[in-house]
Amino acid sequence: MIDSGVQEFRYQLLADISDPDNGNLSEEYPVERFTEYATSLLSESGVSFDLSIGHIQRQFGSGSVRCDAWGADLSEGRLDLVVSDYFGFDNPESINKSNLETSLKRAIRLLDFCQKTQLSEIEPSSKTYDCVSLIKESLGSISQIRLHYLTDSEISLREEPSIQGPAGIDLQIHKWDIVRLSRAQASDANQECIEIDLVERFGRGLPCLSMQGNSDEYSGYLAILPGEWLADLYEEYAGRLMELNVRSFLQQKGKVNKGIRNTILNEPSRFLAYNNGISATVESLNIEQNDSGQEIITFIRGLQIVNGGQTVASIHRAKKADKCPHLNRVAVQAKITKVNPESLDELVPQISRYSNTQNKVNEADFAANDSFHVEIERLSQTVWAPGQQFKWFYERARGQYQVAKSRASTTPANRRKFESINPSNKKFVKTDLARYQNAWAQLPHIVSRGTQKNFVYYMSKVKQEKLTPDISFYKDLIAKAIIYKKAESVARHHAFPAYRANAVAYTVSLFSAKTYGRLLLSKIWNRQDVKPIVEQVIHDWMPIVLDCIIESSRGRNVTEWAKKEDCWREVLQLNLPIPDELESELSEGDHLPTVGAEARSGKLSITTEDRQNIALVMSIDGDTWWEITKVGQSNGHLSEFQCSLANTMAGYAAGSWAKVPSVKQAKHAAKIIKHLKEKGTLDSIQLIEAH
Repeated sequence: MIDSGVQEFRYQLLADISDPDNGNLSEEYPVERFTEYATSLLSESGVSFDLSIGHIQRQFGSGSVRCDAWGADLSEGRLDLVVSDYFGFDNPESINKSNLETSLKRAIRLLDFCQKTQLSEIEPSSKTYDCVSLIKESLGSISQIRLHYLTDSEISLREEPSIQGPAGIDLQIHKWDIVRLSRAQASDANQECIEIDLVERFGRGLPCLSMQGNSDEYSGYLAILPGEWLADLYEEYAGRLMELNVRSFLQQKGKVNKGIRNTILNEPSRFLAYNNGISATVESLNIEQNDSGQEIITFIRGLQIVNGGQTVASIHRAKKADKCPHLNRVAVQAKITKVNPESLDELVPQISRYSNTQNKVNEADFAANDSFHVEIERLSQTVWAPGQQFKWFYERARGQYQVAKSRASTTPANRRKFESINPSNKKFVKTDLARYQNAWAQLPHIVSRGTQKNFVYYMSKVKQEKLTPDISFYKDLIAKAIIYKKAESVARHHAFPAYRANAVAYTVSLFSAKTYGRLLLSKIWNRQDVKPIVEQVIHDWMPIVLDCIIESSRGRNVTEWAKKEDCWREVLQLNLPIPDELESELSEGDHLPTVGAEARSGKLSITTEDRQNIALVMSIDGDTWWEITKVGQSNGHLSEFQCSLANTMAGYAAGSWAKVPSVKQAKHAAKIIKHLKEKGTLDSIQLIEAH
């Protein structure tokens, strides 16, 4: 009998899947919407990385192939495949061994299909092409396949399925039914707890030195961990080990990580001396004493590596990619802190923040409890939409909406009241927020890298710019959400066969770029909708944008191409006119010149191009204008007049644009920007500012 918590989760899942306006749910097929819903949950839990979503089912020989999501991490030598069985109604029959084996074998058969099928036989604009091209590129470089089975039913097995993977490749099967998905969402740590019996797994316990803390919140232990143990644990749990620390894979880039790798490969016995080790937290552990009275850790529950993620990833990579023959000589010092459950959310991020580590961990790594997100949550709970009828609901931690609704639903009337004030289609999560912000900031290639990488990028910008959200920021954010959701609705209307998410992100970014930020977000907040002309322009542009993405890939994997800044540069070159009706709407958001003879006389005659120039010039901040002045003087790319003008613009920007440049100033300043963009100088200047 399924418990009430799981049943509530199923009701919410069915409601979300049946309402495509709720979130960034994929395509028109319910199974795709379910797959995205579930993989997004698993991605946030660190179970899998960002995946491409698409329902692929084809006849192949005497059987069929099936796949619903795919992704590869070649640096780790890993391929992820997902197959989903979605029923879409309450209490479907449970999944037995035969059902499971059939679905898993169809997914494995996809590998044979990819090897024997030529890309020339597949439509380039289809998701099948995207999937097959990625797998063809990956097969020679992978040593592990993770096969995920997702279902909204329950799995009931007396014995495990018998599935054979390709020779020489490690095959892992991960089963996620409605019960396990519910647990993953409901967990306080947003993940299923990792439990490790060290004696059973490694044949012995871990000697340690214990120190009972002078606090009821924690106790501490020091130990020396074998490198092989860490590689083995990372092999199985990957990002889940670092859920409360690093949200992105740290590749072998930079001096620190290369140094770790070189030590492992060339001086493994000195690793303990050279490396700072790791800091970890656990919820509980079992301590026993051996015959000599030495304390031994035999069992660990809730293991999280909060510092030293790059050390663990590098050791694992040395084992998998470098085939390191002497990993048994690598030892890693570990500080293990047992944190009481009631202190977990508060204390663990602080431990991670203050622990000594070789690579500085960004504040973005503590996102769920970051003050930025706490404040967004507070604003969502207090700021009503115009008309005082409803509020937008921000899920700082996934599952909060369902928890809040359950608590409020003491009676059917109270439940209806909650749903009226907090409509499910006005719910958004951290990764949605990052998607809305980065798309409007004209970073569609970053958005296309997937929810987690996009989120990490956005949080790094939040930290760099020291963003503190206020009510104005929040209202603009919701306006961007409305624009993005409208674009998603338009994309569903077009029913593109593939790359819908890329089409949405790129079209929103292009709209932002072509209008120079002149659309009044405050009006969208007040209306809680965009005007018909905005929707029409997005509708008309989107097929053209998608065609440009596909054609500019020139036979490359389209999903990977869309992650490149070069793809965005290609789309930016599209000559898409702005209709007069939209120009009239944009003009309301223009700043009029306060400098120049025409402004002083009150006789202004401003063309559309003039308005765009002024908006473009004012989109550049003061620090960047100062850098333009200095770089222009040093490298000779700008004339003396242009350097002087850039200096003037820097002064205007420093004064918060109380002085708005004249038509002539804006014309010449816009030429400076376009000139530097063509040379690539502006990108390097903005990169300097970002650091």
